[in-house]
Formats: sequence, structure tokens, C-alpha cells
Amino acid sequence: MLLSSYSDSGYYIDVKEIAEHDCQQLVPFLASAFDPQVFQHCLIVKRYIKFAVRRELIFDKEELSKRFNSKAYQIYKLISLDYCDRDDDMDLRDFEKFKRTEIDKHTQKFSLQDYKELLLIVQDIYAQSKNSRREYQVQSGSWQIFTTLADRKLDLYSAVIDYYLSVGEPFKFSRPIFLVEKLIEAVGLDGTKNLIEKYDLPTKAHWVFAFYQALKPEQITLEYIEELYARYEKAELGELPYDFDYLLRFLDKDSQIIVKITLILVNKASVDPYFGRGFDLLFNPHAEANKQIVDLFQGNEAVLKQAYLAHERVDQHADYDGRTLNMIMNGDPNFLLECIDRVYSDHKYPSRHDDSRDYSFIWQRGDAETVMLAALKKILAYEKARGFIRGSYLQRLFCVGENRSASQEAKERQDAFIKTVIESDATNTDMMSLVFSVISHFKVERRIPLVAHFLSKNQNLEEFQALPLEPDTWGWSGSAVPMIAGRISYWESMLPFCNSINLLQHRKYVEERIEGLQRYLEAEKKSDFIEDAS
Repeated sequence: MLLSSYSDSGYYIDVKEIAEHDCQQLVPFLASAFDPQVFQHCLIVKRYIKFAVRRELIFDKEELSKRFNSKAYQIYKLISLDYCDRDDDMDLRDFEKFKRTEIDKHTQKFSLQDYKELLLIVQDIYAQSKNSRREYQVQSGSWQIFTTLADRKLDLYSAVIDYYLSVGEPFKFSRPIFLVEKLIEAVGLDGTKNLIEKYDLPTKAHWVFAFYQALKPEQITLEYIEELYARYEKAELGELPYDFDYLLRFLDKDSQIIVKITLILVNKASVDPYFGRGFDLLFNPHAEANKQIVDLFQGNEAVLKQAYLAHERVDQHADYDGRTLNMIMNGDPNFLLECIDRVYSDHKYPSRHDDSRDYSFIWQRGDAETVMLAALKKILAYEKARGFIRGSYLQRLFCVGENRSASQEAKERQDAFIKTVIESDATNTDMMSLVFSVISHFKVERRIPLVAHFLSKNQNLEEFQALPLEPDTWGWSGSAVPMIAGRISYWESMLPFCNSINLLQHRKYVEERIEGLQRYLEAEKKSDFIEDAS
């Protein structure tokens, strides 16, 4: 609505005279055309008053504010208290307590009918807050309506939840675990199950899964476990609980429950890859299940690998520090090759941008050289089959770009590994092209010794000229002169080791590159001068 946008315009309306002129027209219009009993009208008027206070506009703000203060608006202010709107020194935790206390005081003497009326009003507010900042605030406040009641009066709480579910669970809580826990306290396990099953809700799966997530170890039965398997089998995308930690409580009754549920999700992901998002917390290093993952999948490593590949297929930030991959590789170092297969299967032209994982852990492994040599050969086979060698994905394994900085020890180990590859494959033009696609992105001080090492093993001019000795892209801010000067310096640093008779043609080639860059530098200087003078 235009008036809402106007009140939210903030600094865009910074000429007070314009705001004062608008105010003379707007205030009479708001007072006469808007209905004080309509929540949306109250909200717009209140937001305009707030705007006017910031601009120090003069009119009877108190009278207008008092008129547009419907019951629905008062409830909205109660449940949508926003920490960011406060101007005191209360920290977030104290604020949450304050908000909860205010809601509790308001509903202290409510009957079931009072709660029904309150929820109807909040439901209407929530519907009008969709796709806005207010949506989350209203949903959060409605949650606290239930939790304050649950802590105060369980019998009334169960009746209110029954009513809430009967009207279709309008606030669509995605993780109603606490509400279900309190429901179990109020009416028991059977009573809770019956209440959840009683209504045909669009969000029913969330409440059903919450029932199993709320179970205490002593409440778990084999019957519940069989029901849980069935629920996972029939679950649609978006209905699954991402949590795996709650399943740890089931292990005493079924030691294979995590493996079996993982396999169910793997099978679903083979049909719809997005079911792989169901593994988000299994591979989260902060989750308890992830910390125990090796033991949990002992004897079922193939299932774990399938899950890992299914997850990284739909989340390029999966296992961002490689912690889980490292644990899997401890049992099977060749699993890295399966990950590479997955990348080249999913991407026609994979690059380091298709995988955000930090692979610095590889260079801390005792078998780093063996693992990386196998990876190098695997990637080379894919690149050759594609018809040209670019090597952008290999850069990720060497921690190139995007805030991936290997330690000095890791860099030294990388350089030693690369020298070994050069020694064994210096005349393999495809392998050298792949390896130098990585080297070209190193800093100059790392690049030069590796170029020199290549020339000590291979003096073929054409093969030297074919190497990617510089990055394939350049970037700069302002003038390009410093960038070009840096490139010249890099090529000049090659001259000292091109002095032997066998490398005279190489020296000529390097000098020609330097001359070309110097012409480029002079042209850029002229361009900068003309631009500065204009």
C-alpha cells in the first residue's frame, strides 16, 4: 500500500518542508477515511505517526494514536514485540523474558473461550502479515501464547491445543516439539497421539514427527519405531525432521535405526535429489550424531557414503570444513575419488566455485601424497575426456580462492608434491597443463620455483609455451597499471634461470612476453592520463 511505503521510506524523504506539506494533507485523510476498528488501518496510522515523530512534524499525534488503537492492534503490539525496536539497554535474553512475562500477564485469567477469541484475532493478524517482516514476529508471539499457558495450566493447555489444531494449525509451526512434549505431560502418550491424528492438517507430518522427537528413552517402544520407519517412508519433501540427534535415544531399542532411516532417505534422494537436504544435521559438525558418525555406521559405510554424496549434491556448502569427509576417508581413502566422480557427473564444466569445502585437511593427512596423486589422475581423465584441460576444480583441492588459505606447512607439502609430479610427468603435456592450472593461481614467490623446476626437467619450448603460467582471469580496481607492472615483474623473474644454452629460445620467448606487457603498460598509462585530464 502506498501509505505504508511512504511511512517506511525513512531517509528517502529527507526534506522536512515536503514532509510538512504532505502531513497537512495526510492527517485529515487518515482521520476521516480510515476505520479505527480495522487492524490494517491502525497499523498504517501508527507507522505514519512514528514517521512523523522522527521528522518532528506538528499535529495532534496523541489523539490520532489513541483513536487508532483497536483490540487487534493492542494484541499485535503484545505478541510482536521486537527487540530491535527497543531503546533501552536490555539484552536479548532479558528481552525474551520480558516479552514472555507480558504475554503471560495478559492471559493470566483467560478461559478456553478467551483463548479461542485471542487465537482468532492473532490468526487474522498473521494472515495480514504474510510475506512481511511482521510474519515472523507474529508467529513467534503466537508460539509464546502456547508456551506460557503450558507452563501455567496443563489441563487448559491441552484444550487450547485441541482447538488450535481443529482450526487447521494456522501458524504452521515447523518444529512443534516443545508443544508436543507439554501435551504428553498433559494427556499422556496415547492422548497426544490421538489428538494429533484427530485432525487432517496440512502440517500434520510436523506434529507426528514431533511426537517421536519428544519421546523420552523409557517411552520408546518397538511399535513406535516401526511407526517411525513408516512415517519416513511416506514423508513428502519438506515434512522431514532434519534432526538426527533425537534418534540417538532410540539406539537401545534398535541399534540400526540411524542406518535404516539414512537408507530410506538415500532411496528417496535417488528419485528426488532434494531429499538429500534431510542429511543437513547428520553432516553438521556441531551435531552429536555427526560426532559419533563413524561408530553409528560401522559395518554400513556404504550407506554413509551414499548419504554423503546425496547431501553434497544439493548443498555445495555441505561439510564445509571437510571434517566428515576426513573421517570417512580414514576408513576408505579412495572415497575422495567418488566425490570427484559426483562433481564431474553433476557439472559439465566443474570449477572451484561448485564446491565450497575447505580441503586443507587433506594436506594434514599422512597419506596426502597418495590420495592427491589418485585425485590428480582421476581429474585429468575427466578433463581429457571433455576435450580440453582447464583444471579449475583441482584448484579447490589446493585451497585456491574464496578465503581458503592453507597453512604454511600445508603449502610446503603441496609444493613438494607438485615437484614430485613434475619430476615424474614433466613430458606429459596434459598432466603439466593440469598441474600448472593450479600453480598459476599461486602467489608469484611460490610460482617461480615451480616454473624453474619444470624447466630443469623439460626444455621443450613448445611445451613450455603451452603451460598456463598466469591466472586465466585478472582483476583490478582503478588503474590497471599496478597489475600490469606486477605481471612484468613476474616474467622478469624467469630470466635468471633461462641463461643456459638449452633455454635461450625460452629466454627469447619470455623477453617477448615482457615487451608485449610493457607496450600494454605504456598504453594504459596514456589512457589513465587522458582520463584524468578529461
